[in-house]
Amino acid sequence: KREIRLRVLSSFAAQPEPSLKITLAQVIGKGDKFETVLQHGAEVGIAHFIPVVSDRSVVKIDQKSIPGKLERWGAILKGAAEQSGRAIIPSIEPVMNLDQLLKNSAELDPLLFLHVGCETLTFDMCRQCVASGKVTVIVGPEGGFSEREIKLAIEKGAKPISLGPHVLRTETAALVAASQLLFCARNLP
Repeated sequence: KREIRLRVLSSFAAQPEPSLKITLAQVIGKGDKFETVLQHGAEVGIAHFIPVVSDRSVVKIDQKSIPGKLERWGAILKGAAEQSGRAIIPSIEPVMNLDQLLKNSAELDPLLFLHVGCETLTFDMCRQCVASGKVTVIVGPEGGFSEREIKLAIEKGAKPISLGPHVLRTETAALVAASQLLFCARNLP
């Protein structure tokens, strides 16, 4: 009754975590878009998530619902990490607005801000991120960021970038950005 005996039948080494630690600051989209980003982002290799509310957010978060949402989001991250064979479960912060996020922009450096029509992500930008070992990517809502938010992000040192000529859905943009950064990190000369 007070003892259990185990015999190890086999063991395996966990897959190494990406050398580039990506923090994704994702504006919460409508429906289950944010949960999709969490699930697939954890599978891809994102290390840390920050749920964000912006000026143009369609979703309004009730403060009373945040603890339950964080619990659910943590369970999604745990399941996705287990399914993909990751050695760690990505972490998630409490919900914050973009202004709160940008107050701590020095801690998030380098900071990439996805915005249509800007310079496309390059190997040189990736090289800077790899050199620091970390990067924070901010992805906006379905309608994009307000002019005020764009100006504030740039003032706080965020580098506006695009992921190519096409406009991507918010949940797609997050995964494309992470995939491109991780690919570059593994393949830089």
